[in-house]
Amino acid sequence: MGILTDYFAATPAEAAACQEHGPLPTDLPQLAAKWVEPTILLGRLWAAVDGVKYNQRRHHGDEEMLEPSDEEGPWVIRIREECRAAIAGIPDERIPELAAKWSEAEEWMRPEPDWLAKLIPELRAVARAGIGDRAMYVWICL
Repeated sequence: MGILTDYFAATPAEAAACQEHGPLPTDLPQLAAKWVEPTILLGRLWAAVDGVKYNQRRHHGDEEMLEPSDEEGPWVIRIREECRAAIAGIPDERIPELAAKWSEAEEWMRPEPDWLAKLIPELRAVARAGIGDRAMYVWICL
């Protein structure tokens, strides 16, 4: 099993509609990224983008949880705007370097940097879609 994390860009109303089943049945910009929880692993990517050591107080990617359907989830959480903007701004030429750095996070189960180098542009696309009346969210299900 594991933690399912689906990142998506949505308006607040669209995000609320994804509470129970997540964004997969919708046409919203999205990425199914199993295990990439927003507090630590997404935060570690954000710190790598900023070129600094990870600090959980500064680089936690999660901001606000929408009202959960129950205590056991699933949950929809808005990603901090600073995190979204940092990921949206990743230039192509930095992807290999960031994938290598991100793969060193102790919370990973030894991912291949090549896999992360494919994941980063997909995550960046969702982050770039989270502008205007949309924000970036993550749907989490245990």
